[in-house]
Amino acid sequence: MSMTIRRVLAAVLTAAVTLTGALAMQFAQAAQAQAVTTAGFDPGMIMSDSVFYDSNAMTASEIQTFLNKKVPTCHPEWDNNPSDIVCIKDYVTSTVAKNTVMTSGGTVLCTAVDARSGVTAAQVIDIVARACGVSQKVLIVLLQKEQGLITHQWPSSYRYDKATGYACPDTAPCDAQYFGLFNQLYNAALQFKRYKAYPTSYGYRAGQTNFIAYHPYTYSTGACSRASVYIQNQATAGLYNYTPYVPNQAALNAGYGTGDTCSSYGNRNFYLYFTDWFGSTRGIDVGVHVLEYYNAIGGATKTGVQTAAEVALAGGWYQEFTNGTIYVSVNGETAYMRKGYAFSNAYAAAGGPGGSWGWPLGSEFSITGGSQQEFQHVIATWTSATGVTTKPSDTGEGVGAHVLETYFAIGGKYRTGAPSGDEVALDGGWYQVFANGTIYVTANGETAYMRKGYAFSNAYAAAGGPAGSWGWPLGSEFSITGGSQQEFQKVTANWTSATGVTTKPSDTAEGVGEHVVDTYYLIGGKNRVGAPAGDEVALDGGWYQVFANGTIYVTAEGETAYMRKGYAFAIAYAAAGGPAGAWGWPLGSEFSITGGSRQEFQKVTATWTSAKGVTVTVRDTAEGVGSHIVDAYTAAGGSATTGAPTATEVAIGGGWYQVFANGTIYVTVEGEKTYMRKGYAFAIAYAAAGGPAGSWGWPLGNEYGITGGSQQKFQNVTATWTSANGVTTQSTAPDPVYTVKYGILSAYNARGGEAVIGKPIGPETAISGGWYQQFEKGTIYWTTSGVGSYLRKGYAFAGAYAAAGGPTGSWGFPLGDEFRVDSSTTRQNFQKVVATWTNATGVTVKAR
Repeated sequence: MSMTIRRVLAAVLTAAVTLTGALAMQFAQAAQAQAVTTAGFDPGMIMSDSVFYDSNAMTASEIQTFLNKKVPTCHPEWDNNPSDIVCIKDYVTSTVAKNTVMTSGGTVLCTAVDARSGVTAAQVIDIVARACGVSQKVLIVLLQKEQGLITHQWPSSYRYDKATGYACPDTAPCDAQYFGLFNQLYNAALQFKRYKAYPTSYGYRAGQTNFIAYHPYTYSTGACSRASVYIQNQATAGLYNYTPYVPNQAALNAGYGTGDTCSSYGNRNFYLYFTDWFGSTRGIDVGVHVLEYYNAIGGATKTGVQTAAEVALAGGWYQEFTNGTIYVSVNGETAYMRKGYAFSNAYAAAGGPGGSWGWPLGSEFSITGGSQQEFQHVIATWTSATGVTTKPSDTGEGVGAHVLETYFAIGGKYRTGAPSGDEVALDGGWYQVFANGTIYVTANGETAYMRKGYAFSNAYAAAGGPAGSWGWPLGSEFSITGGSQQEFQKVTANWTSATGVTTKPSDTAEGVGEHVVDTYYLIGGKNRVGAPAGDEVALDGGWYQVFANGTIYVTAEGETAYMRKGYAFAIAYAAAGGPAGAWGWPLGSEFSITGGSRQEFQKVTATWTSAKGVTVTVRDTAEGVGSHIVDAYTAAGGSATTGAPTATEVAIGGGWYQVFANGTIYVTVEGEKTYMRKGYAFAIAYAAAGGPAGSWGWPLGNEYGITGGSQQKFQNVTATWTSANGVTTQSTAPDPVYTVKYGILSAYNARGGEAVIGKPIGPETAISGGWYQQFEKGTIYWTTSGVGSYLRKGYAFAGAYAAAGGPTGSWGFPLGDEFRVDSSTTRQNFQKVVATWTNATGVTVKAR
């Protein structure tokens, strides 16, 4: 006979009778009293296999206690036929003898069941669960979502006849030969085991994208559509085969309530009842970070079942399975390492991802005479003669000398990515920006790595970085109860999901003067300068304060310096009379030069070498240079570059300028500084155009080289010079501004935002099935089912995808970002195909 199983539109509140008056109110209130949230509902993973097939989830006694609590008092008087009413906690029936059921290959589906009389409903649930290897909790929820039997206070016999909806198809009456509580439970459980034993014999399958209707009656007419669902595991596939409809958003938004005409509720109610009564439907899940790779390599067929939860460790995530371990780094490198094999054993002995090898960068691969596997810090090689040997794999090329040790300590380029710029020396330490984050090293030796796009990094940047109100980081972030924390020179930063990032002062600066306190924090606070050795002193031109380890100076113009006690410059400066002496105020702290160090003062430049000690030269006095021009004058090289002033500073709308012997300096009110050399092409053309008051407007920086010539930007034009054309101009139009919003915005932020993907270069575009938006470095796609994906501009998949017609072409929308399969293979899933790239084959596709 047909095993088409289900009447699938389980009632919204599972009450199939018409309720009126007090009874209707009582039932509605009972339903509303339960938690109503579908926030965690995942159509591709309604329930994990480990939870669904756990036949030791409850004992018969525990089931009975649960049923008693759900309906403390039964109300047969509420029905027109009270003698037909028995609540499930009081229900007694019989079991029917069943032989062991096996597949043709010898796999047991359900073990034998004896015929027994006087069996309670709780005992029946437990007997069937243990015989067929299905969770008692699953069967309890099945009874509730089909006929409301668990909470019903006046259930009649027909509810027990159709208790699990087994053999009750949508298009025909229920088959009476399967009536009765035992028959319904046993055959439903057996059917779920058939789904598991014969996964390719039914309509919905795990490990692939399935198109599942939202509603049983209107899909065929076109009134309601289907959802594209990648079913992740067998239990979820079984639930869809038993109840072949997926809740739409209206059904999910309604909690236990009614959605719209395209809503169905069976699988939604199954999820809601289970989570309300028993907690998570997931058990030990395949972790969200390893899931894509887990599916790509064949899932449980290859890895076995998960034996522990996914673990997050600095640099990535890993999860252990019966046959091996999956590793996924924050950069997207993936690896599967088989338990008990040579590389796995040696890797474990080296400390795993947190050890000396770092994260694996791909699975092992064959080489002549053995095999090899790449890790962040080493390349591991195995031969039968040598066993496992390693050699370093990261030279630290381009990494600054001060941050290099920290770079290697935290995992090298495979954690930080490549350098995005040179190491920067700033008062109090050094930092270097990398593709994935920034390394900081203070002059006192504190080190920190801050990941790009994370909460602390964003807040720290907003606070001004090392030169800002937080000061230098004193270590990387670390976990605390409910969130994470990071220590900085001036604050302790905390993050929780509820509050975001908050800060509190970490150094009270007691006794530090108000004019020097900002510099005190900036250079490291009491950990660097020690306690105050006297009060702040006000002197003509600024303030200073002596501390245990040195002295802080702050001029009235805002220049700051810290001079360490007992060092050469400090001794010579004191001998010269300090701020009131021949050198004047310091204009910054000492800095390294080739063969020694140097420090600038108002009246002299002091230099130290081991051969000569401290020597001084008189500084450029900038006599006659305008007060608005002087900083730009100094930055340009002073009189050595500009020559002497030939006129006084001129103020006109938008800024100031001053003419010198060799050229002209311009400074805008926004602070743009420019030096234009006398007699050069741009200077001549600019003067002819009327200078700052003319058609070009103010210059916005010095000229710079381009291929075949040079260029300079002005407020209204960009000027270009070539030997062939001389000076030409092009109007400077503001770049169009595009917004990023909704789903694309969440995908954009999750991947690092502007720092990683760049600015939007076009608007969000809606097409059938979703939306996309182009950015400087790639394109983000967002499907109507809520899947975000990123394709990098210029990479193989992006080019092939465009050639295939993009999301409206033969591939459909992408279903996630590209990922590494092994050291030579990259893959990306699309709605209609799976695309694979290797160096040997380029991009190849196969239908999903």
